[in-house]
Amino acid sequence: MFPFYWTSQPVALKGTDPDALSEIESKTVELFDSFRTVVPFRDLLGMEGDSITIKSFLRFLIMFLLQGR
Repeated sequence: MFPFYWTSQPVALKGTDPDALSEIESKTVELFDSFRTVVPFRDLLGMEGDSITIKSFLRFLIMFLLQGR
């Protein structure tokens, strides 16, 4: 069960068949899936609704990952 304390405004999520995704959607899912061990998802969910903070966080994360190459 999903721990709803991670967000103050939980939303219902709908699953989909991976074959039904567009190429960009598949690449996006693949990108986020690769972050599983790096991204503090609890923190990311806490940024819900704050697009500026989310963009800054993702830029930082990309730079962090690129440095590891």
